[in-house]
Amino acid sequence: RSIYYESFLYSARIMSREKVETLSHESKSWCTPLVHFNNAGCSPMPEEVLETVVCHLRLESELGGYLAAECEADKIDSVYSSIQQLIGCDDPTEIALVESATVAWTRVFYAICDTYLGSGSVILFSQLEYAANVVAIEKIAREKEYTTAMMKSVTKFGIVDVDALRDHLIEIMSSKKIPCILVCVTHIGTNCGLINPVNEIGEMIQALMKSREEKICIFYLVDGCQSVGQIEVNVRDMKCHALSCTGRKYLRGPRGTGFLYVQKSLANTLSPSHIDHSAAPVLSVPFPGEVSVRINFKEGARRFEFWESSIANRLGLGKAIEVLLETGIENIESQCRMLGTIMRKRLSNYLNVYIHHYDSSYESFDQCGIVAFKVENENSEMLKEKFAQNGFTSSVVPSTSTPYDSSITGCREDLLRVSLSSFNTVREVELFFDFLSSLINFNCSVR
Repeated sequence: RSIYYESFLYSARIMSREKVETLSHESKSWCTPLVHFNNAGCSPMPEEVLETVVCHLRLESELGGYLAAECEADKIDSVYSSIQQLIGCDDPTEIALVESATVAWTRVFYAICDTYLGSGSVILFSQLEYAANVVAIEKIAREKEYTTAMMKSVTKFGIVDVDALRDHLIEIMSSKKIPCILVCVTHIGTNCGLINPVNEIGEMIQALMKSREEKICIFYLVDGCQSVGQIEVNVRDMKCHALSCTGRKYLRGPRGTGFLYVQKSLANTLSPSHIDHSAAPVLSVPFPGEVSVRINFKEGARRFEFWESSIANRLGLGKAIEVLLETGIENIESQCRMLGTIMRKRLSNYLNVYIHHYDSSYESFDQCGIVAFKVENENSEMLKEKFAQNGFTSSVVPSTSTPYDSSITGCREDLLRVSLSSFNTVREVELFFDFLSSLINFNCSVR
């Protein structure tokens, strides 16, 4: 069965029995497969990825999990090498394989805070910051008495104003003795197509630290869960200390995968808040009567890994990245940007559609394949279900998923999100609008 047939089960769950039976019959040849417009949520895996996962699970069923992993040791190592090539880091030991972008982000976030940030330290975050990151920042700020502040943006669009951030950092460093500053930036927001200038931010931070006589540490953490796999990402150009990423979105890997990049010089100084004997092996057996053991953290980012993991999913992630590298990130990025632009322009023709972070000046900002919108007098969750019933996947973005952006823009309603990937086509976008127009009584007036 094709991956399209497996994906069909998603929409089947909310269809009528008659519709399911009809589409089940028609789907045997899959002349009209699902149109996947939820790639910012969870993309369908390529066939090669599915085969890789299933093959290893079969191997585990024959040999057991441990022996199967030993047999595939070289392939497991190659996953790190593929990620190194994808993001342009210096060493594969700067990469940890984890279960999700949130796991990656929180592990390094808490480690930096515990190791370096003291009372009076400052955490800065972007307007587009994810709720998962926001709650972690809020929790630790309350417990440790850190100061938190949102970075200034260019107008209301949420794009970080690099010059304003530089002035803000200088002001913080000059006002009093600050132990450390942690700068957290979401590369691409989950509720729009805006792309933060992460390379420019990294260059500015590096230049600022070199120019200051007083030694104040500024750490730079980037959430790349919507950017890696959709646009080119290079940590050397970004000059970030850490980058988090998921496998299930634009990388098109299995759900339950992700990775963390941590600059090696920083990683070797960090003590993760949670460890096991894989991250910090016991060096020797204690003598009788001793109550402590000698441990030694693994080199680089591997100290953020745990012993237990899904080897099949990790191999699937590696295969997904191999497929992406063969396709070429420049080709993927070009297609995502092009389709996102078409989607926004078509939606902007209707007066009763609100496109989040879009107006006549929007085109001057960097954008990608994620588009979120609200149809007047229509419930976004109901619209999503109607699309699913007719073969289109999409998702609903709650206003609380990006709380600060929703507050500043005044957008307190949930948005319908369509997120386009490189395998999507202009024809699929046209079909989307054909159905949307038939579903809703649009006020068709060009803006």
